[in-house]
Amino acid sequence: MRPPAVVAVVLVFAPCLFSRADASAVAAQSGGHRPQTHARSRRDATTRPPEQQAPSVSSPKGLDMSPDVWHSVPPYLKQVLSSIDDRLRGLDAFGSALRLTRLDFSLEQVLRKLDAFDSRLGRLEAKLDVRLEKVEESLSGRSKDAAASSAQQQGAAEAFHLSRRFDMLADKLNNKLAFLETKLDMRADRIAGKLELLERDVQDASEDALEKMSRGDEARARLQADVSRLADLAERTEAAQRQTVTLLRVDVADVIKRADAKMDLFGHELLTANALLRTVQQQQGNASQQAAACHGMSPDSPSWEQASP
Repeated sequence: MRPPAVVAVVLVFAPCLFSRADASAVAAQSGGHRPQTHARSRRDATTRPPEQQAPSVSSPKGLDMSPDVWHSVPPYLKQVLSSIDDRLRGLDAFGSALRLTRLDFSLEQVLRKLDAFDSRLGRLEAKLDVRLEKVEESLSGRSKDAAASSAQQQGAAEAFHLSRRFDMLADKLNNKLAFLETKLDMRADRIAGKLELLERDVQDASEDALEKMSRGDEARARLQADVSRLADLAERTEAAQRQTVTLLRVDVADVIKRADAKMDLFGHELLTANALLRTVQQQQGNASQQAAACHGMSPDSPSWEQASP
């Protein structure tokens, strides 16, 4: 009757060993669980061109703060992106600390349960050893009465029942550990999804800011082109105005000169006409004097008035 007792001992200790191994594996897996980091962050895609990004080396922050990348970015946008990156790093650190705290608390609970289970298992092992010793003592005796056989059968039944209880307890503990691991994985995935959404929002905001910057640069270029065109037009207008003023001055001077020449000619002609008029008047005076003298010399001759028709 010794083989059933050995089988009972194996059935008792095997689930315990497997449960301890599973618990240690779950604890190691839970303690070593970390969110996967991408080789290339989306914030790097918004701040640096793909050819300048290092494939495996990343800065402590998500943004590359080298001056050759930020020389064309306005200070206010750089400050906004830096503050967003600081908040993301703070959120990541807070989420990691919270996850680690929860994992530590869960692992402490599991370890306490394992310690209680180990102590209980030790007590049960001690009881089982005592009972097995009694069974062996009863088996070593040469009494083959019905009482010895019934005690042996009862001990084997108790050992089998105890092994079944150990199996059920180990299965229950494994199920709880698997559920805890699944729950932790779901929470980690949920936090990673929220971080990805936040990173996507930051990427969209940075892309919008860069697009607005490009639009502002285009508007400034168009404004500079319009200003240069207006400056050229003003210069041309000023040159045409100077040319017109010069031509007007030349034309007015020419007209004034011509008017002066005509006035001089008219004055000369007027003086000539006055001289001719004086000459005619003098000739008339001389003629009248001669007529008077002739009338005085011949009284019978008709007068000048009579002679004239």
